[in-house]
Amino acid sequence: MSGPALRNQDSHHAIHEANAGEIQEAMSMLTGMGDKDTKTVSEIRQALLDLWEEKVMAHAMEEEKGLYRDILNSRPETKETLVRLSRDHQLLGLLLEKAKTQLRVQSAEEFIAINRAMLLLLEIHSDEEEKIL
Repeated sequence: MSGPALRNQDSHHAIHEANAGEIQEAMSMLTGMGDKDTKTVSEIRQALLDLWEEKVMAHAMEEEKGLYRDILNSRPETKETLVRLSRDHQLLGLLLEKAKTQLRVQSAEEFIAINRAMLLLLEIHSDEEEKIL
């Protein structure tokens, strides 16, 4: 059984917006800093990866463990949508792993590009997910 905040469309939307907002804020801090090899840049990059891991992916795991099962049990016709949403979570995880493993060798441009791709996928995913709540 999933928590009430996940099942309520407005609450769930607020969670999505808060996560995306924090990521956008961290990305905007990096934009313009270029490839400066400073402690600050490294800390912001790591903080951004931590946001993805601790907020977005943790939220995704909660959805997989409870919300999606609850929805499927009550509305079997949503199965295809839920499969696509689960695949989105997998893709976000793969992109995050790529960003983490290449953290030290990526240019600032590459790092921001992969985070923008992840953010775009997250926005599309969130819109689709909120339609079935």
